[in-house]
Amino acid sequence: MLTNPVPGSPLLSLPAYLEASRSKYDACLTHVDHAHTVPGATANVRLHHVRFDGNGEPKFGALVRVLFDHVIYYCVASLRRPKQLTADEWGEFHRIARSYFRQIETSGEAGEILLYLLLEAVLGAPQVVCKMELKTNRNMEVHGADGLHMSYDEARDLLNVYLGEAKLHQTVAGAVASVFESLERLHASGQVAHELRLVTNFFKHANEPLRERVSAYLDEMNPQGQVSITHACLIGYDWKEYGQLATPARTKFIAEFTERYREHGAELVKKVAARFAEFPKKHLAFEFFFVPFHSVEEFRSAFFRELHGGGVA
Repeated sequence: MLTNPVPGSPLLSLPAYLEASRSKYDACLTHVDHAHTVPGATANVRLHHVRFDGNGEPKFGALVRVLFDHVIYYCVASLRRPKQLTADEWGEFHRIARSYFRQIETSGEAGEILLYLLLEAVLGAPQVVCKMELKTNRNMEVHGADGLHMSYDEARDLLNVYLGEAKLHQTVAGAVASVFESLERLHASGQVAHELRLVTNFFKHANEPLRERVSAYLDEMNPQGQVSITHACLIGYDWKEYGQLATPARTKFIAEFTERYREHGAELVKKVAARFAEFPKKHLAFEFFFVPFHSVEEFRSAFFRELHGGGVA
């Protein structure tokens, strides 16, 4: 639910437009602290994972339900819906939001809405364009970046634009490679400038002074402030270690999960660093959200069933 924008500079009101629930994020997701770094790049590596429930099961089902609860905020611009939704309005807007999703279980949209949750709940960067609303065909993927979010650094008077890229693959190597291939295409095609124009033309919130100030910063010909581009990348993949939950090593695996994942993180960073060696835009900033799954295909399918009434265990 939106809060009232704070007084002062319009850009200072950006946090007031966060709609993802931090408490729901905390109920099913957490992260592992580590000291891994990517040499030669301005890149944060974030090792996220689903929590375990009281019986030692990863809460993948809870994550699916949390994402399902956020589809209105993710898909429908706040300027096109009431600030306070009645029960009937909630049902109607939820139906509208669900209608934007592809009718295919292998869609990458489950990863895209998960990245939305991470950007809002973890980085405190509100979504500024509902790209799902811009689709002309529900059976097509979103074009360009998988998400557009922003934050404002008052101390440096810097508007930070997050361009999302979400990949769910069976292997982490495949997911990392796919992320960098998409980023290379995004820059080679000149799509980044188009994404910034989308912010000006399709700003999702009804605060006109904020929209005007954001547009002034993004003005290509006469910018009135500094803008930084950050690529926010979700890398979801199958982690074979979860298979130990079905073996006599189950209890030991759960007890050692944090340390095992932290050690695994060193290998993840090596894969990212290897791709940066030939990446032409390493001067930009990056946020990498790693999330291991028991099965990304099961996650996609569970989200699809939840969207279309099949439910999830």
